[in-house]
Amino acid sequence: EELKALDSIPKDATHTITKPNLKPLKSQALIAALLVALKFYPNNLKLHDLIERLSTMTMDELNRACFEHGEVDPAHIIAAEYTGLSKRRSNTGKETNAWLMGLAGSTKFESQGIQMDFLLYWITKYIENPRMTYNFNRGIKPEYWQDAWNEFYPEE
Repeated sequence: EELKALDSIPKDATHTITKPNLKPLKSQALIAALLVALKFYPNNLKLHDLIERLSTMTMDELNRACFEHGEVDPAHIIAAEYTGLSKRRSNTGKETNAWLMGLAGSTKFESQGIQMDFLLYWITKYIENPRMTYNFNRGIKPEYWQDAWNEFYPEE
């Protein structure tokens, strides 16, 4: 049932999460996290909206949110990590680490836990409040975000 729901969002669209507009979002980990979320929240319109946004988001939209406006919501955070925008240069010219330390989209067994923690944390944040935004240029440091989702989903 969850697979049927996942493939039906958005209705009558060219892009779905299994054929997203942003190719890096076609990730086994992202699809698995969305299936888990659909299992727990099958008729949640906010979750359906998140799936639609991730399916149809463009690089222009993501760049505007991250670099022009500097305010991102959980959908932008997920897309920024999986497209590589979270790995960027700091004001000093040094490259900062991506939030998942290069594991986004990895199919290695060791990457599954951290990817699922990251994705389920931000999916939950979107369901709780899709309008909540975070400053992309200030405060998004890998250790800050890792602490946030590890606190929510502690390691076993």
